[in-house]
Amino acid sequence: YAVQVSMDEMFDDMDETTYTMETSHTVEDLGYSETRFARVASTSGEGEDMLKSMYTTHVTGTTDAEPPPPPPPAPDPVMVTFSLSEDADSPHFLVADNDDDEATAMASVNVEIMVNSNSNAIITPMFVENANGVSVMEGDNMPFGRVSWGLMQSAVLSDGATFMVQRAVIGANQDMEPTGDVAYVTCGPFECADGMDAPELSIANSAVCAAWDPSVEIMVGKVDNDVINADDPTDTDATGSIATDGVHTNDGIDLGIVTSSSLKMNVKHVFSGVANGTNTSKTVEAASGSNKTLAMVAVASIYVDQDADDSATVGIDEMNVCDNTYDAGSLTDEPKGCFRLRGPGAGGADISKSPDYLPGWSIELSPVGGDVAWGRVDWDDDPFEDLTCGDADPVMVADHVDICEMFDAEVDLATAKGWTPTVVFESETADNISDVTDNTVVMWNATTAEGTGTRMFKTVWFDDNLNGKIAKDATSASNRRPMQPGASPGDPAVDADNMHDLYNQNSRPGNIEAIWQFLTDADGDLTSGDLGKVDLVSSTDDRSTVDDERTILVESCPTNTKYDPDETATTWDAVPCKGGTAASPTTGGRETSSSVTASHPDGRADNYESSDFTVQAAGSFTEPADRAANTARNFTVLPNRDDVIKCDEGDGGDDDDNTLCDAEWDNDVEVLFADGTFGCTTTRTVSITCEWVADGRMAQGRNALPSVFTAGDKKFFLKCEEN
Repeated sequence: YAVQVSMDEMFDDMDETTYTMETSHTVEDLGYSETRFARVASTSGEGEDMLKSMYTTHVTGTTDAEPPPPPPPAPDPVMVTFSLSEDADSPHFLVADNDDDEATAMASVNVEIMVNSNSNAIITPMFVENANGVSVMEGDNMPFGRVSWGLMQSAVLSDGATFMVQRAVIGANQDMEPTGDVAYVTCGPFECADGMDAPELSIANSAVCAAWDPSVEIMVGKVDNDVINADDPTDTDATGSIATDGVHTNDGIDLGIVTSSSLKMNVKHVFSGVANGTNTSKTVEAASGSNKTLAMVAVASIYVDQDADDSATVGIDEMNVCDNTYDAGSLTDEPKGCFRLRGPGAGGADISKSPDYLPGWSIELSPVGGDVAWGRVDWDDDPFEDLTCGDADPVMVADHVDICEMFDAEVDLATAKGWTPTVVFESETADNISDVTDNTVVMWNATTAEGTGTRMFKTVWFDDNLNGKIAKDATSASNRRPMQPGASPGDPAVDADNMHDLYNQNSRPGNIEAIWQFLTDADGDLTSGDLGKVDLVSSTDDRSTVDDERTILVESCPTNTKYDPDETATTWDAVPCKGGTAASPTTGGRETSSSVTASHPDGRADNYESSDFTVQAAGSFTEPADRAANTARNFTVLPNRDDVIKCDEGDGGDDDDNTLCDAEWDNDVEVLFADGTFGCTTTRTVSITCEWVADGRMAQGRNALPSVFTAGDKKFFLKCEEN
């Protein structure tokens, strides 16, 4: 067949002719109200030899004018939920009566059940014969207030109480009329569920268990880390050794535990995974209610209780428990029910061999009287027998007691005002190793202020040598350098007792309250350039120049006088300088110059000259008796220090303007604050910058430079800052 389809009846606008062996033809994908004209002819053969009949009279077809309307939506299934508010008189959906006889005990529908429905509905109890249903509107309803539906308690436990819920419409007389759409809800004692099967009895169903939401608050106090031996907590003997004294048996952190629970609880303290210690546990009872202080008892030697007479704590000095100073209103108020968790110690103790009970300490909470029950029946086959409220999740104490974070904050607190750096001279130390002079530089140190009243640690131990030891390494008497008080130079017992404690909590004489570093080597040679070199005026006449270094005294003998200038003689010419003053010279000696000289620093460290020469008053001078003490420059060098007398221009001074001994010096030092208690440490870097002016011109309010140097006047020479 040859088929033609056109949009007009003249077939001027048509697709190509379709040839088909089929007896039908379909035109698709037309819009609404569209018209098509079609005609057909029969054919025989193919190509140029094809024979074709006349086309039929056309037929006409038109599509629908509009799409058909969609079918009405199917209504949502009836959905109903039963619930009880937290303040309902009874927490049970089926309320048991007081009958204790399994054969007669009844249960009634809780009139305070809240019903939420997604449509108007009629609710009918299937467990009450011929009962009239109650109607509910879409939304929240409380429909059971005027009914008294009941059933046997045994039936509740076996089959539950099933309610039929029918979708309804409001009829002409304003009554609810069911439409046939039905759902079912079945309730047990503790919950209701969709369907006709009774909900399973479980702990999750229990209102008692659901209401049990215990909490534990761990209150953190201060840390006792003074490491003084418990046998003598007031010991201030400077010869004692931290290493031999050991750790205070009461060192640790003050804690308090407060609980809140609707039930009494068994509180089990579990200590596990304790290296070098004891894995053990202890259970105490906590009262029900809010903010109840948990009474503690001793667990071996792990923590100390509040009872000083507890026989379980033999060997523990309980009188010092929670003895830290607490200020009302501070950040570290004394914890309620304060007790002491003993720590692994600090200071001289070997932390690696001491037990740490904090990381593995967990608290387990179990309810007392948390058995699931319903009614008063003593069931022969008790369905509640194995239903008991479960334990709460364990509390890991370390998650609430971050001592390392506390210690970091403590170090920030203790150092918040910055360090106060300075340089220390021999005269400022308690032990002077030199019998020649006391104005040689020894070391620098930096001190800092103690933390405020809210500090949480008794002490802040630190190791400025970063060798991991709190006690200073002992040195022999031959190479010991002055740093701290002591009975005698090189006393090993004194050195061993030099505690590094920023607060000096224990007031031990050997305590070091500063970070420090020697500025000399073991021979006394300076290792920090010209820092500490004094280039004022010679304390004696150098007798070889017209102009002496001195600013106050004058040349004691006239110019060009012979004093064995070639230094070949073994003695002087025995003619002393005259005494008296320049205006009134005495007889019997050489004349005194009358010209006052200016300051001429010579670039050599005056404070490294011999102090055998007595500092003279103006106009008087005593000649040294032998050449060894009076060389061409009239000073001697301290033993082993000849390489530090001369100043180096590379240290910050300038030879052209008489500032050769001036110096600039800076140093960075890391300070390892080693609390040790519970193994927490933190590191701080202190940057020290010092400017040294050798002739003392940092003096303010003075018209003249200092004529002599004493360590007490170093503010005229030295300025150190912490950056």
